[in-house]
Amino acid sequence: KKLDDAGHFVWRDGILVEAMQKGYWLLLENVNLCPASVLDRLNSVAEHDGFLLLSEAGTQDGENNEQAHRIIRPHKNFRLFLAMDPANGEISRAMRNRCVEISLVYSTKE
Repeated sequence: KKLDDAGHFVWRDGILVEAMQKGYWLLLENVNLCPASVLDRLNSVAEHDGFLLLSEAGTQDGENNEQAHRIIRPHKNFRLFLAMDPANGEISRAMRNRCVEISLVYSTKE
């Protein structure tokens, strides 16, 4: 959020919203260092027919001129990649259940 000319906070879409709308691939590194409450907001995005509810962006006119929170539905080409070092902790089981895990194991053998 930034301030407008009148000194009021104004919502500005970030990289996640842009990637979702334009079908970009997005890599989130060190996700296990992110607070669980923040990362868990992505659970709904990773669901089949997922979406992101932007309640922080305020309300906008919805159906029948009712005020509604903004909902972002991902573009069909949008992809989300999460990278983490398990030495720094874990992510929630709910998020792990929505992902395909690939483990890269470092070997000291030659």
